[in-house]
Amino acid sequence: MAAQRKAHKAGPAAPAGLSRAVVLDAALALIDRVGPDGFTMRALARDLGVYPTAIYWYFPRKNDLLAAVAGLALHDLDPDVDPADWRGFVTQLFRRYRDAMRRHPHVAALTGANLVSNAGIDLRLIERILAALAHAGCADDRILAAFDVVVSAMAGFATMEFATLPAEDQAAWADGMRQAADGIDAGRHPHLHRLREAMINRHFMLRWENGTTVPLDQGFDAHVAIVIAGLEAFIRQSES
Repeated sequence: MAAQRKAHKAGPAAPAGLSRAVVLDAALALIDRVGPDGFTMRALARDLGVYPTAIYWYFPRKNDLLAAVAGLALHDLDPDVDPADWRGFVTQLFRRYRDAMRRHPHVAALTGANLVSNAGIDLRLIERILAALAHAGCADDRILAAFDVVVSAMAGFATMEFATLPAEDQAAWADGMRQAADGIDAGRHPHLHRLREAMINRHFMLRWENGTTVPLDQGFDAHVAIVIAGLEAFIRQSES
């Protein structure tokens, strides 16, 4: 009787051929296709050819699944550079994160929450970032502030670069952005007017495409260089 109650509580067995890895791969593919707003457990179940309850065998909550999807998208984030070369380590960390967002731009919206909670993130990566900062000479009373800067800078640029475009009427939205750029007044916004042609659709805030079609390579390279220079200055302050 006790064994029967235990089996009933556990629920039915998972369908043959289904596994955590299969569910994750299908979930990532679905998000790549429809974005996080179009993702539902029912849609995922249809793709897998199972009932939604079968997915809950592996992921009791939708948020658990989304965190694991973000972790899958970032599975090769950890640099293969020795943290002793801290500048090279940070540079490759940023580039790998950006590459992951380029491959899975719809996942950008999920990774922020994932990094806040560290859900699905390998603790080894956190250890190696701290090791890189220690090698840079960052003292313990400042290393955690520097760590926060590294993680937020890693995610921030790429998350904005590959931000999801409006789901509805993208053509009208893009046309509105073009009209706003064309209407920049030289008297009120002289610098913006002077740089308008170079900025429109190629830099933040005045664009209607994201990094999948208009990558911000120059801005990203500057971002990495500025963060590293800022860390160097921050560390020098702690030494003085």
